[in-house]
Amino acid sequence: ATIAGGIQTIERFLPECDGSTLVVLEYGGNDCNYNWKAVSENPEGSHSCAVPPEEYVNLMKKAIGMLKSRGSSVMISTLAPIHSEPFLDFISQGLSKRGILRWLGKVERLGQWQAYYSELAQKVAQGLDCPLLPLRKAAMAVDWEKFLCADGIHPTEEGHRVLNAFAVRELTSFCCI
Repeated sequence: ATIAGGIQTIERFLPECDGSTLVVLEYGGNDCNYNWKAVSENPEGSHSCAVPPEEYVNLMKKAIGMLKSRGSSVMISTLAPIHSEPFLDFISQGLSKRGILRWLGKVERLGQWQAYYSELAQKVAQGLDCPLLPLRKAAMAVDWEKFLCADGIHPTEEGHRVLNAFAVRELTSFCCI
């Protein structure tokens, strides 16, 4: 989901909270994604990602405001890194990998772009005084690429266990449980 979908979820499913509710927002991975078919068909063209950076920041701020106005505390999570090469293989299935790579310039831009959205999430958290769940830092502290599925972006079952264990430690520390 993108942050726009997250806002719809908040509007639809989150009632007033009692002050003990903590919502962790982790958006950006799908927001920074492109229409890879369009890119592969027109690598010389101009393409926008699903939710451009400025809109992403504004929507994150809106979501945080909505959550806080309903009595919730909000924690922002950074994004676990991706592995650019297998992600390129995944997104170019049935498409022109050469065209996508021509538009990108270099394969590493995939991971750099996703890292940029993670930085934006961190800056929003800092700017609105929200605690941070640094999943990116936790993933980078291990050999993260071995915890990713073949698509280079989604964690394996073991990768989920690694992130979950980290998140539980962080949340336990934050919530003093």
